[in-house]
Amino acid sequence: MKSNSSRQVRFADFEFDCHSGDLRRDSTSLKLQPQPAKVLAVLIQHAGEIVSRQELAAEVWGSDTFVDFEQGFVVDELKGPFGSAERHQSVGTPTEGVGTAKGTVLPADTYPSKIFNDNFVYQIFVPAQYKAGTPAALMIFQDGGNYTGNFKAPRVFDNVIKDGTVPVTITVYIDPTGQRGKELEGLVSEQRKIRVLAQFSTMVSATPLP
Repeated sequence: MKSNSSRQVRFADFEFDCHSGDLRRDSTSLKLQPQPAKVLAVLIQHAGEIVSRQELAAEVWGSDTFVDFEQGFVVDELKGPFGSAERHQSVGTPTEGVGTAKGTVLPADTYPSKIFNDNFVYQIFVPAQYKAGTPAALMIFQDGGNYTGNFKAPRVFDNVIKDGTVPVTITVYIDPTGQRGKELEGLVSEQRKIRVLAQFSTMVSATPLP
């Protein structure tokens, strides 16, 4: 990365003015909205450093503002001009937090439930900060596919564990069985589901984790 002055920064094929927010590629202006331009300016000013989501949000929006990078337009706005994933990494877009260690989502497995006489498919997320043999919190999600897919829960836990918002937490994502109706049938079913969740807790405790 080269800088002509405190304002102009050059990286790869791009030139960026940290004050005006003007981004150019091969002298062609690439329009950025004000907030994405400010995010890019902060990342460039801290090049080579770890910038947490909270630090980034505080510098751009203020410390009292909650910013959902996953759902906001800022990330998409920044990704547009840079094209490929390789370029995204070169400027450090904050989808998953700059410098955030990624945990491991173990391959899907099947748990046979005698209570429902059916199989539950589940996945386990092990955070990067987990150390084998040490106590960790446990959180179990039903409708697991929604949380691992739409809500990107493992990546959320990567960030909140790194920031100290929550302790080191192993999470389990359970998909419903083929008997969805029976799973939702009244209080008796709720009591059965509680027993299944308790069994999952025991199963995870006995599972060798990386």
